[in-house]
Amino acid sequence: MVDAAQQFFSQTRLKLLQVTTVPEAVLNLLRQVTAWKKDAVRTVVHFAGDLVHILFVQDGVLLLSREVRFDYGDTQQSDQVERITSELKRSTMYFRQNYPQAQLDQIFFSGDNDVIGALSSRSADELNLHGSLIQ
Repeated sequence: MVDAAQQFFSQTRLKLLQVTTVPEAVLNLLRQVTAWKKDAVRTVVHFAGDLVHILFVQDGVLLLSREVRFDYGDTQQSDQVERITSELKRSTMYFRQNYPQAQLDQIFFSGDNDVIGALSSRSADELNLHGSLIQ
């Protein structure tokens, strides 16, 4: 597999600069487009294929990351919102138990899924966090 990748890059004359993970890529984007409040923790929820990445970040540093496999299939949008909201509540509770001094500040939603708008609007009621979209 590595040989095939090296051959591909040599044939296309593309240069590989960095290999990264989805959470790192989303974090890099956030570092460039938002200002960080000192000591505030932000939650990032990124939809990528059949995975939902849930990140807890403080001062641009990843504190906790979780991947949730999510098969959309024939699932109704309202059921998808309920499932992700439940996973977010579970992740937030786990984070608060492990980082009791941390102040959760805001939650960002990104990625390719129709439910991010509904999740963003529900986050204030369900999670006590202001929700924003990264597009």
